[in-house]
Amino acid sequence: MNAEHDNDTLDGLIADYLNGHLAPRDIERVEAAMASDPAFRARVELDKQVRAQLQRSAQTNADHVGDFAAVLAEREQRRPSYRPVGLATAAAVMVAVVAVIMMPANTPPAFETLGDEPAVAVPDTLRVVIHADSDVASLIERHQLTLIRQLPDLSAIEVRIDPEHDVVALQRTLSKDPAVRFVASP
Repeated sequence: MNAEHDNDTLDGLIADYLNGHLAPRDIERVEAAMASDPAFRARVELDKQVRAQLQRSAQTNADHVGDFAAVLAEREQRRPSYRPVGLATAAAVMVAVVAVIMMPANTPPAFETLGDEPAVAVPDTLRVVIHADSDVASLIERHQLTLIRQLPDLSAIEVRIDPEHDVVALQRTLSKDPAVRFVASP
């Protein structure tokens, strides 16, 4: 049963491993599993291939947008001069906007926090919704968490966990705590 639990945990880390969003301890766990388990290594390689295909597909789509812009520009040159210049400008702006939207971003992912301001995702952060009558301080102490933000109106907190703890295991433990209604990671 423990090996199954560990495989489930490791499978959940594949995407973050390929994106480069894992803590050094988790990177070592994934690479050790890849070295010792050919089936796990095959799952990682398959995910890597799927991601590469999706990136190639996105690039192909961006290339088609560029081709479309070239066709529009050529048609605009052949049109009679009485056509308004604003139409060509609007089409070029639209093509540029579509091209920018389709390009993959190399910035860290942002997530909506429980407050009003978006923030960059922190791998060792959890969002916890607690029962209204629960004691936040005892919950934080019981699970060795660091409070980032508390929203009393929502009975919700954002916490940072000790990097030495397994995020997935702690998330499962918190979800079983009677004071907790819901737990999510960014």
